[in-house]
Amino acid sequence: MANPMIHSKSSVKRWGGKVEDYLAIHELIDSPKATMNNNSSRVLTHNTWFAYTIIPKIFGYNITNSAGKSVDTIDIAMLHIAEDFRMKFVPTPQDYLKHLEVQPWFCNGVKDLGCEEATKRADEIKEKLRELMETIDAIKLWNEKKIIHCEMEFSCGGDSMNDYTFTYFTENDSFQDTELDNYFDDAVYKHVNFYVNSDGHYMGEQGIVHIELEEEAEDFTYTKTAQSEWNESIENELLIQLTDEQAEFIRKNVSTINGSLDEGVNINYSRSFIMTDREEELQKELELLIEGDALNFEPYTNEELQEWYTFESGESISINENNQLVIIMHNKTYVYTDSEE
Repeated sequence: MANPMIHSKSSVKRWGGKVEDYLAIHELIDSPKATMNNNSSRVLTHNTWFAYTIIPKIFGYNITNSAGKSVDTIDIAMLHIAEDFRMKFVPTPQDYLKHLEVQPWFCNGVKDLGCEEATKRADEIKEKLRELMETIDAIKLWNEKKIIHCEMEFSCGGDSMNDYTFTYFTENDSFQDTELDNYFDDAVYKHVNFYVNSDGHYMGEQGIVHIELEEEAEDFTYTKTAQSEWNESIENELLIQLTDEQAEFIRKNVSTINGSLDEGVNINYSRSFIMTDREEELQKELELLIEGDALNFEPYTNEELQEWYTFESGESISINENNQLVIIMHNKTYVYTDSEE
């Protein structure tokens, strides 16, 4: 038999009536053809289980054809199936299934999709479902403990997140809670950006994340109030008064001078020579003089000054007409900015 119409005509020959009396039953039995381009689709409807169990639930146990005759719907279905198997037999579900190769995904309900994009999408959906269930559990705990809001106190910088704590508040009390910490440890990073990467200019931030339960949305809201710390460099000229002898020694022998709070003073010479005792004394005098003036230098700034500094003479030594050695001081200040997001 080729299609529902031919099966319906066969039913008319056997029980009378019109094609339309039987067409719906035969169309249902052949409907799995749309799922596959071969006869493997018959496993779904061409079997005794479908004829005896499903057909009566949909069409009833009997229909009355246009000739007024009552016809058993199971008989109609069984004839259809038998005709498709050349009137030799009507298969049971087991006749099909015993030839089926059991796949791993039969056992866990998750199909191993061949499409990479579909697999990715399925993983995303599973992750969202997991997050949803965790949020529902957290909301339940939040309400049971009668929490009004939570504060996460944090600090970060130096390319990492530093210590942070969650504190939970009720109307009359505050406390820590490990169970809720486990949830917010993960959830807070999905809703709040923390700027941990330092670059020599940006140092880090510290502040509080305010967490509240929004009843209508059945989810938590996250608001961060923070103060960011920046590192600003400032340059100033430091004029160091020299004696005539010190100035002459520098002009004759020194190419550059540099140093820092940690390293002290480095005097770099422009020529090779053997120092006399007096020249060694002059070198020590200059080191103490430059180090002392650099240490006591106070640049003008409205910001908080850092203790650490560096200094240099530049690419070449500069001594002005007043015998003052010109040193460029590099100081750093702390700059703080407030933000809310």
